[in-house]
Amino acid sequence: MDKVVRQIINIIDEGVSHPSTRSKNSDGAAGETLELLLGLDINNSKKADTLSGEIKTFKEGKSGGKCTLFNCEPEYESSVRNDLFQTYAYPRMGGERLEVTVETQKYNAQGLKLEIDKKQKRLYLVDKKTGRLKHNYWTFETLDKRLQDKHGSGLIHVGRETKNNQHKYTSLTLYNGISLEKFLSLIEKDEIIVDFRMRYAASKLPPFKNRGTAFRTKREKILGKLFTEVTEIR
Repeated sequence: MDKVVRQIINIIDEGVSHPSTRSKNSDGAAGETLELLLGLDINNSKKADTLSGEIKTFKEGKSGGKCTLFNCEPEYESSVRNDLFQTYAYPRMGGERLEVTVETQKYNAQGLKLEIDKKQKRLYLVDKKTGRLKHNYWTFETLDKRLQDKHGSGLIHVGRETKNNQHKYTSLTLYNGISLEKFLSLIEKDEIIVDFRMRYAASKLPPFKNRGTAFRTKREKILGKLFTEVTEIR
């Protein structure tokens, strides 16, 4: 068994609550706290956290929670900001935002949806009025590389209980065996979605911020459909 997995088992078995490394309760805070306990560097790498896979935490007993698989911007002509934000952003809190979910089965409030083209091997953004955005899409090759970089070695899924900004880690499941075919089939069923996360506020520095375009499962339990092997350790 991998060293990191053994360390997580020990942390769970200790049953101790650990102070958050951030002031705000969130999955990010819980994950970062766990990674520091494991002696890992905090980073935004496109690679997995460990040789045994990417580490993700989730709140025990929470239904409907999303799980971010990876961030990946679509192809663009000028930039994501110029191609998408300036066209589809909406006014919010003294600025503009494009914080929306895009799915395949229906158009969102901005008139956008996803469309898989297996012949061209692309995942397109589609505008309800104008059709496919010819310059804004993801190639299957790019998506497969992101999948393999993040989850080719597996996913380490750790349950937690959080109270008063303290995280207690309670369960451990290992997922292995991911493929582009399964990934695309779940996009077709709207079980994996795309979240745009951009905002502009003149009062902030920097005024424009893009937190990354995220490919996410709609619910934690979808992970069992995405990977071929599921091993519950704790």
